[in-house]
Amino acid sequence: MHPVILFDLPVKNPVLIFVIILLTILIVPLVSKRLGIPGIVGMIVSGVVLGPKGVGLLGRDASIELFSTVGLLYIMFIAGLEIDMEEFRKSRNRSVIYGVAAFIIPISLGYIAAAYLLKLDILSSILLASMFASHTLLAYPTASKMGLAQSRSVVVTVGSTIVTDILALLTLAVIIGIKQGEMTGAFWIRIIAGFAVLILLVFLALPRLTVWFFRSLETDGEQQFIYVLAALFLSASLAQAAGLEPIIGAFFAGLAINSYIPSTSPLMNRIVFVGNSIFIPFFLISVGMLVDVRSLYSSTGTWIVAILMTVMSLSSKFIAALIIQNVYKYTSLERNVMFGLSSAQAAATLAIVLIALRAGMFNNDILNGTIFMILVTSLTSSFVVEKEGCRLAVEQEKEPLSPGEITEKILIPISRDETIEPLVDFAAMIQDPASDEPLTALKVAEDSREASDEIMRNRKVLDRAIHHASASEKALRVISRIDSSIANGIMRAVRELLITDVVLDWRGEFRSRNRIFGNILDQLLRDSGTEFYVCRMVNPVNTINKITVVMPERAEYEKGFLKWLLKIRMLAKQTGATLSFYGNNHGLSVIRKEMEEGKPAVEAEYSTITKIASLNWNNGLTQDDLFVLVSARPRSISWNRSLDRFPRRFVKEFPDVNFVALYPEQY
Repeated sequence: MHPVILFDLPVKNPVLIFVIILLTILIVPLVSKRLGIPGIVGMIVSGVVLGPKGVGLLGRDASIELFSTVGLLYIMFIAGLEIDMEEFRKSRNRSVIYGVAAFIIPISLGYIAAAYLLKLDILSSILLASMFASHTLLAYPTASKMGLAQSRSVVVTVGSTIVTDILALLTLAVIIGIKQGEMTGAFWIRIIAGFAVLILLVFLALPRLTVWFFRSLETDGEQQFIYVLAALFLSASLAQAAGLEPIIGAFFAGLAINSYIPSTSPLMNRIVFVGNSIFIPFFLISVGMLVDVRSLYSSTGTWIVAILMTVMSLSSKFIAALIIQNVYKYTSLERNVMFGLSSAQAAATLAIVLIALRAGMFNNDILNGTIFMILVTSLTSSFVVEKEGCRLAVEQEKEPLSPGEITEKILIPISRDETIEPLVDFAAMIQDPASDEPLTALKVAEDSREASDEIMRNRKVLDRAIHHASASEKALRVISRIDSSIANGIMRAVRELLITDVVLDWRGEFRSRNRIFGNILDQLLRDSGTEFYVCRMVNPVNTINKITVVMPERAEYEKGFLKWLLKIRMLAKQTGATLSFYGNNHGLSVIRKEMEEGKPAVEAEYSTITKIASLNWNNGLTQDDLFVLVSARPRSISWNRSLDRFPRRFVKEFPDVNFVALYPEQY
């Protein structure tokens, strides 16, 4: 093959096509994050640019179509899999009522707009309106990190997603069926019978088969993953055989086996990883390839459709939330959080528009308008939940669990031999003296041919930790394990051992401005809500004579507030160091009250600051000091960007001072 042929447009070489797609999947999320736009929108835009109606680098050939179809089914499957069924059961009555309201109001207003303003026919108008009715919980992780997962407004909205998505997908099935055939008695019998058979097979047979497979057969992770994929595509095929759209079967499959795949399980991680890494990006890119970017500046009709769709979608969702607020006497903040969570359009919306486009019911103006609507609603959802959710979390402040009500288990992942002693000492000093639980030291080896040799070397390192702990009469158990990565090994230990606190070593190095500490530490902080102590111990712990604690605004509202405060008190008591707190007036008043009433009794000083970024020590810090930054995970109640930048700044200014970044327990 002549090398020039490789670069004919569109690219035909399958290897080069795959390389281009993979590079797109790699680069676009980074650019999207930098620009502050949702990743889903970035992927769609990349499809617009690379596709036949953009620069023409890629064509929408059979391979793209195949992966796109798989991605479409996968995105609906994950949507069903990630819904919290237990929370839905707790508030199913309100969830059903809100779901019905969030479906009827958008579809009614949407039909009027589509039929009378856009002049669409009856079937197309109903189908377009059903797109407004569904919603995707893009901002749910944000609400969860704020501690709102158990809030009644969030629970009801999550439950309503099941109702709205099922009704929207059934509407799609009926409309497409009518479009392809006749609205006769036989048609309705076929639809109803097919739906009933699908329900029986997916919701009755599939769960039983799943239980038998997971419990009766000796399966490893690969077999479980293949089984789940088989269940997904078998359910989609059954739906198609029943005369329904395959995406309905995929969504139902996710709901059916939802309770057998915990959200924190390795299997769930594999499912989401494969989907988010390959299949779903393929689907989003393929959707972008359908967009005719020229119409955006050559036709005012596209903009009219886009603005109308966006306004109808947001306004109808707000009206539904307003009605539920008045019926159940919710507060305005709860209403706004419900609106924010339910306003984002993505998964079901993309599925409906793509299928309708293939059926010839929608034109490119509606497709382009849908992409615009997804962009605006995604940004609106993220903004509203982040702003109003933070206010709601403060208003609904709940008393966290007393540290004494849970079994304290401290994990010490070891990365460098020279940090064993200070990490063990620090962990021992923050542990409740009355606790019978041993400290746990962990050494993880990455899975490779040399893993066995590394395990043997790790044993010697762990023996050193045991020897050091025994010298202070502290019980220490050691664990050495092999995993696919260091971070995965630590996360698995945290889940399996029910760890409450993790004490980690940090070198004080920065390899990228986009990261706070480094790949492993950042991944752990992102994926776990456990309390973390990221330690840079350059001096012995027993030499500490002053502990300086700096906390951001609203730190007192975090779930783990009382827990970390107790740990700091214990540390000060154990070391005999003086204790100084820096924060805003309200936070300091809460701490002062807890310090005066709680045990162990420790005296402290309190200094008011307005912003952490403005901190300045004229007298400096000494090698006998321990500086503790009470940080926060992104999008939690007390998080702000200066917290992420502070460790870098501190290490540069005070390289010889002990530093701990404390991340409170989150969820």
